[in-house]
Amino acid sequence: MGAEVTKMCGGDADGDGIPDALEDMMEDLSLDKIIEAIMDALERGVRFAVEKASAVGGFLNNPKIHIPWPERFTKVKEKLEKIGFRDTIAEFVESLNSAAERAAGSAVDIFVGAIRGLSFDRAREILDGGADACTAFLREMCYEPLKNMFKPIVDAALEAVDVTAMWDKLVKAYNKILSSTTSRSTFSTTTL
Repeated sequence: MGAEVTKMCGGDADGDGIPDALEDMMEDLSLDKIIEAIMDALERGVRFAVEKASAVGGFLNNPKIHIPWPERFTKVKEKLEKIGFRDTIAEFVESLNSAAERAAGSAVDIFVGAIRGLSFDRAREILDGGADACTAFLREMCYEPLKNMFKPIVDAALEAVDVTAMWDKLVKAYNKILSSTTSRSTFSTTTL
């Protein structure tokens, strides 16, 4: 996210993590104006990032935020692919990402609230911090509120794109493989 803010503020020619537009203004501005500029840059960056993430393909086609097949179920995936479920697996992953895209648009208010509550001391920390100072600030201030807000939204979005039905279909196919090849216990549809 810090890179997006820097890009929107005209770049960072000296590589210090502070957008050039802010550096140029800092000598002539009061501390209040500096904080206002930081808040404005952060808000623009957040709105830009949320707009991109919530667009169709915003998660699916962005390797930085793409939600892959759950790693802990790699063996399940491999077995299902061997018996012709490759397309269903791809649909499942696409549905997960679609649900995230639907939920992402709701994040703006939490991010903007954190930004508008930025104190002078915290703004100074962001200015003096490294390239990831903005990201660290937003993570610290927004992670829990976002997690709490997104849980019901993601659940509803997952239901809307029928991820649960797809998961159940994959689990049933996997359990058929297990029951025909071994006496091990079957996989649960509630594991997701």
